[in-house]
This record gives sequence, structure tokens and C-alpha cells, in this order.
Amino acid sequence: MKFFQNRQNTEIAIGSVIVFVFKLSGIATTYIFTLLISRYYGANVLGIFSLSLTLLMLFNMISKMGLDTVALKHIAQYKSENNIEQIGSIYWRSWKLIFTFSLVASIVFFSAASFFSYYILQKPEMTINLRIISLAIVPMALCSLNQESLRAIKKLGYYSFFINQSLYLFSLIVLALALTTNFNTTSTAPVIAVSLGIFLTWIYSQVIWQIHSGTKIACLIDIVLPLISTKDLLKLGRPLLLANSMNFLLLWTDTLVIGLLCPVDDLGVYTTCVKLTNFVNIPFLVINSLAAPMIAEYYSTNRTVELKLLIRKFRYLMTFGTVVFGGIILVFRFEALELFGPQFVAGVSVLQTLILAKLVSAVAGPIGLVMQMTGREVIFKNIMFIAVFTNVTLNFILVPLIGVIGAASATVFSIMLMNVLAVTACRT
Repeated sequence: MKFFQNRQNTEIAIGSVIVFVFKLSGIATTYIFTLLISRYYGANVLGIFSLSLTLLMLFNMISKMGLDTVALKHIAQYKSENNIEQIGSIYWRSWKLIFTFSLVASIVFFSAASFFSYYILQKPEMTINLRIISLAIVPMALCSLNQESLRAIKKLGYYSFFINQSLYLFSLIVLALALTTNFNTTSTAPVIAVSLGIFLTWIYSQVIWQIHSGTKIACLIDIVLPLISTKDLLKLGRPLLLANSMNFLLLWTDTLVIGLLCPVDDLGVYTTCVKLTNFVNIPFLVINSLAAPMIAEYYSTNRTVELKLLIRKFRYLMTFGTVVFGGIILVFRFEALELFGPQFVAGVSVLQTLILAKLVSAVAGPIGLVMQMTGREVIFKNIMFIAVFTNVTLNFILVPLIGVIGAASATVFSIMLMNVLAVTACRT
């Protein structure tokens, strides 16, 4: 076919199929895991689990210092040049830095667990959950580096497995085993299961990286003269950390504010709606998985015309896919929510609003990645700051007034604002 005679089209098509399969199976695994928690432990435990996982992701994101994204960008560049020595240098120096920062974050989180649960969240029963999940910060941060590094060398099958499926697959196995024993009565079982799932995912991803990267082991890397110093790595990571922090807050502020201001049951319903919108998000995530290394490669080799064509293709695919998947969820929205229990149907308005947010992001295309991979990290960071400030403000105004639907509305408006500002910045 003429379509596949174009190398760019072939790469997009093959990569999309690989990522799509793993993303779809990963979402199915996540739903089963969430379904087990909601059915056997209830909305209360699901809410505690979701809040614990949100805090884990926050500390994980901070401890990476943006170095996983720096590694993605530069490993993709060195891969196009077939410079294995520099790939190894970037990877292992990033590994050592992330290990150090994440270990400190883990110790701080573990020590501050009671403070978080008693004085910030005002949910004393969460202390043990937070201490358990704090132990997963180091393996989760290192796993993120492995995922992005595999993505950079275009091992999309492994990248898709690790980022979409492995964590909840391993966690599901552990939780299923717990449900067959006396351990099924404890509310900490979901948190323990996901912590073990993160650890197993990290071990497996470390082995896969070493097998497929072709790099030497860490102790031999110091003999390679790096093209980018460790100081410059941290400098490059700073705006990316801030941008990723803002992106995290944009996506998770609603969950955190609901956790602070609403009953835990409401949080359980809301996070279930968020998980259902992950199905709508499949086309966006599939394309984003492909986009980062391709954008970095085309930009570093000054292939401007091809890059613009590539971004246009990605935007069209994202929009079409999101409309199709969003339509499916909207048609079966009541049935999908009722699977988790009768009390979850109350979240139908939230689900519809969050689907609108996904559509807005799809229409804008992979705009965030474009800015981060093409030297506009500082501008993107500033845009994200404006969007997050707006999101936080609207959440604290709307949630006390109209509850969880206020959080969803704040998210939609903030994402619309962010995308409008980012598209405008890229066109100027």
C-alpha cells in the first residue's frame, strides 16, 4: 500500500498498534484491580487507596527531578546517532541521581506520614497506608527512568507493557492471593499489593533495559567522557521538573481537594470516574508514547517540514480516536459505573465532564511534548503554572459549593486554558 511506503506512516502505524494493545489490556487490568477493591473493601478503602497512590505519585515526580524526561530527550538523540557510550553515560548518571533523590524522598515521606494523615488530610486511619506506600518511592522513580529510556530507544512494546500494564498486573496477582487468605480483611491489602507490584515492575524493567540497551554496567560508565555534565543534567531537569510538577497538580488537584474537603466515599466515586476516562484517553496516550522520541529525533536533526507534518498527523489521530472512545463510554456510562456498585452511578455527571476535558486535550495534540522536546521547556513551565493556579483556585471555590462536579468543572476549564496558551505560544 502507498500509505506504508512512507517511513513515518509505517512507524506511526506499527507503534500505535503495539501501544494500543498494551494500553487496552492495561486498562482492563486496572479496572479489575479497582473492581476488586470496590467490591471487597468498599468505596471508603478505595478512596484511601486512591489518596495514598496520589501522594506516592507526587513524591515520585519530585524525586525524579525531571531527569527521566532529560534522559528520554537525549537518549533519543544519541540513539539516532548510534552513540551507545553516551546513552550509557546519560542513563547511569541519571539513575544514580534519581536513586539518591528518591531515597531521601522516601525517608521524608515515611517520617511525615502521621503528620500528613492527622493534620493535613485529617484522616488518622491513613498513617499505616502512607508508611507502606512510602517504601515504593525509590523503585517507582527508577522504573520511570527505565520506561522513558526504553521509549527513547523505541522499544515501544516493553515501554507500553511497563507503563500501562505491569504495575497493576503484578498488583492484581498479589491482591488476588490476599483475597484467598485471612489477609483479605485488612484495609491495607490494596496498598501493600500495589507497592509490591511497583517493586516487581522495577526489577523486571531493569533487566530488560540492560538486555536491550547495549550499554555497559554502571561501574564502567565513568571512563566515558560525557557530552553533557552532571551539573548540566540537573540544570536541564529543573524546568522539566517544574513543568511536570505543574502537570501533575493540574491532573491531581481535584483528587487532593476532594480528599481534603469531601467524605472518602465521594473520593472513591470520583477516582472511579477518572479511571473510566482512561479508556477515552487511550488514543492520546498511544500517540504520546510514539511522539516524544520521534519529535526529539526530528528536531535534533533539523527536519522541520517533516516535524510539522508529524505533529499534524498526531493531532488528527488523537482527535478521531478520542471522539470514538468517548462516544462509547458516553453511550454505556450508566452500565460502566454500575459495575463498581450502585453508589458509583452518582458520578455520571462527573464522568461526562471529565470526558470533555480529554477531548479538549486531544484537539490540541501533543502540544506539551512538542514544547518540552523542542527547547521551550521554560515557556511550557510558565503556561502550566498559570493553568495550575487557575485549577487550584477554582477547585477550592467550586468543591465546597457544588461538590465533586465542581472539581471536574475546574479541571476542564484549566485544561482548556493550558492548551489555548500552549498552542498560541507554539504559533508565535
